[in-house]
Amino acid sequence: QQCDLRILTYTAPDQQGNYRLTYLRANSNMTHRSILVIITNMVHMNFGLRRDADELSGEVLPKSKQRQEIRRQHRLRELLRVASRQFTDKGYEATTLEMIADEMGLTKTGLYNYVNSKEEIAALILENAITHLSQTLEHLQKEYASPRDILHGIVLEHVKSLANHPASPMLVMRFDQVLDPQTFPALYELRHRYENQVQDVIALGIAQGQFSVDDPKLATLFLLGAVNWVARWYHSPTQGTPLDATHVGQWFAEVIVGGLTSPDRLESSLPPRLT
Repeated sequence: QQCDLRILTYTAPDQQGNYRLTYLRANSNMTHRSILVIITNMVHMNFGLRRDADELSGEVLPKSKQRQEIRRQHRLRELLRVASRQFTDKGYEATTLEMIADEMGLTKTGLYNYVNSKEEIAALILENAITHLSQTLEHLQKEYASPRDILHGIVLEHVKSLANHPASPMLVMRFDQVLDPQTFPALYELRHRYENQVQDVIALGIAQGQFSVDDPKLATLFLLGAVNWVARWYHSPTQGTPLDATHVGQWFAEVIVGGLTSPDRLESSLPPRLT
């Protein structure tokens, strides 16, 4: 009850790329619920995930609001699919919010009900992709005891995600050019967390004698660099007919994990086969 919380943040950029400084203050006269709404909305501001007090406090929303939120989330997913395709077909710079809105049957003003900028769209696409990989790694850690098997599984899934995602070349190869870390710090933290998850698996494998390398950080950079480069050539027009994503993923997993594995452990277990 002796709360005096100040929140200093930047809003999402306007159409001219300018940022507005926002200062919020929560004091002892505010309810815990109101303070929770302020904090959560500021955390999620860059991703357009604002929530109302009823949702945050665990109360059941009226059915009309539930249906409205379901429709909004469905349209947001459609927006991300449309944007991913246009980023791939036209290029990120050439794609405009007007193009995305037109394909969705919306005005540009209507599009602002879902996102604030093209950069926010790219951030949402990346957030979904990295979250998927992070959750997959956590699932593998529960399913397999061997770091070697866990690493094989995440390399396979990482390659498949890049190969099957239409916007992967732009997202992976130009991550730092497209999105400013000062504007989207939570996204960079999410990427850093995933990289640390991979590094922890390698470090555990080294400690258990499964991997013969001595530097888990360098091994992680090698692994992610090799895997992310798939995005550079997999969707290239000069590549011809795309290779099967699962086949490519299995090949990369066996070569990379096999290269890290101690010679006496190469035949110790069969790698997992995700489908």
